[in-house]
Amino acid sequence: MVLKLINLNNIEDFYIIKQAEAAALFGEQAKCGVLILKTKNKQLIKKVKQIL
Repeated sequence: MVLKLINLNNIEDFYIIKQAEAAALFGEQAKCGVLILKTKNKQLIKKVKQIL
């Protein structure tokens, strides 16, 4: 559901954290890696927080 909200115009920057480092930072659920999207769109941030 969250991915449907993402628009390329809303993304300011993104980071990819791979496997072991992601698991060390975010726990067992992140063992395959993490994608961090950075945005300044406050409406998008509010919607994502409601979903998660």
